[in-house]
Amino acid sequence: MKGWRFYNICLIVFFASLWCAGSAFAQKAFTPKETTKIVQEASKKADEEEEMQEDSQTSSLASLFEFGGMIRFTSIESTYRDQNARDSIVKNEIRKKIRMKFGSEDFHMYFVGNGYVNSNAIDDTWGSSPYSEDLRILRNGMVSSEYAEFSPSELYLNYKIGFCRIRIGNQNIAWGTGDVNNPTSYFNPTDLREFIFKEEDELTHGVPLISAMFYFEKSVLELVFVPFHIPASMPSEGFWVPYVLDVPMKVSFVEAKALEVLPENFAYGARLSGNLFGADMSISAYHGPDKEPLLVPHHSNLVPNEPVEIVVQPTHFIINKFGFDFSFDISKFVVQFEGAYSPDKSGLPALTELSAYELPLKEKKSHYISYSTGFNYFIPINRLIEGHEGDSVLTMEWYQARYLDDSLEKPFITDLAIGRFEDGYFDNSVKIYLTGMYDVKGKGYILWPKIQYDFQNGLVFELSYVYINNDAEESLVSYYKDKDVVMGRMKYEY
Repeated sequence: MKGWRFYNICLIVFFASLWCAGSAFAQKAFTPKETTKIVQEASKKADEEEEMQEDSQTSSLASLFEFGGMIRFTSIESTYRDQNARDSIVKNEIRKKIRMKFGSEDFHMYFVGNGYVNSNAIDDTWGSSPYSEDLRILRNGMVSSEYAEFSPSELYLNYKIGFCRIRIGNQNIAWGTGDVNNPTSYFNPTDLREFIFKEEDELTHGVPLISAMFYFEKSVLELVFVPFHIPASMPSEGFWVPYVLDVPMKVSFVEAKALEVLPENFAYGARLSGNLFGADMSISAYHGPDKEPLLVPHHSNLVPNEPVEIVVQPTHFIINKFGFDFSFDISKFVVQFEGAYSPDKSGLPALTELSAYELPLKEKKSHYISYSTGFNYFIPINRLIEGHEGDSVLTMEWYQARYLDDSLEKPFITDLAIGRFEDGYFDNSVKIYLTGMYDVKGKGYILWPKIQYDFQNGLVFELSYVYINNDAEESLVSYYKDKDVVMGRMKYEY
């Protein structure tokens, strides 16, 4: 008992001494004001540490997420004189583009989507060409109607491990070296609803596929598998429907149809690329639906007191193709060549008089070659114009396609010489473009001058004029007779 009491007394004396010493130290070392300051600083430090931790977490998430896009207004007016003002409206359209990436460089989800709405959504008498005749939903997620359209051009999962990169989803497979025509670009169908007068990233449709890329020491191998066919887009009504000359009947076009989801309609492709003797080269092979539809006269419609109407059905056929391309630098020139060969491309018999044939016309297989070759020349204008700060580039390209069976109609697009001159001023704030396309055999041509002003804050204005020569009657250009237009664009990128 005495021991217990002695222990408790010692404990009480110890805590009392500690309390007294602490009180004396506090009174000697700090005033009440200083004590409050220390408490506030400690609290502030704790808050800062908490904020740094939150910022670190936010920064970590932000590094995994990228977001950007563009909004654009486009107005296209026909300059054809024999029409009223309202009929001169080709298109008034708003486009919204969104680009998102979530994940690391090796493992991420990537999305690029485009939404469109034209002025017919407000007033259908304003003349904007429809996106589609009726509501149309494609296998790549594209939804199209008369007044609006949404297209996920890219939506894929990317995974890279070691020397292999795999992507699954909507993609654009841009094989080849050509600036305009790419014979070895087999997979993404073309959007010709406005001929060639769209921005470059709008000229093809994204396709749902699986791609695998293997990186070796001196080469890269890419394999592609496409289980779902996506058809090309052709104008079935509106301003850009091709105009057929010298035919004593009305010709109309319907929308292309997708091939059924069957193993025989699957697409496969492979490309091996590398650098040899200082030149970038590749070889490729493809089996699957031809991305270029054949324009097949399908049936006729008889309407009392009107010319006979021939309905043209764009149709995709299975094809095998083998390709080769290369590019190399010579001083300020970049020279390129790209070619493809097919042993079984479908074609139509050469038409002398359509009424002599039974509809629909039967296709015929033929050996087929196509190639494009040209160069980019980076012009040193600063040697001629002192203080010139912009980029000056001259691009020239020649494209030709041929059926080796002379009994078949020539390809829809062939024998084209294309050139473009681009120059920039005031640190590229002002850019001018002059694009020309000449059909060598048909003697038709298109001139397309454009001027662009970049405010250097994301806002860009463009104004251009398209002149289409009307005198050629056996040219690709003749399909667009009297379709000269003025185009204005205003876009903001972020």
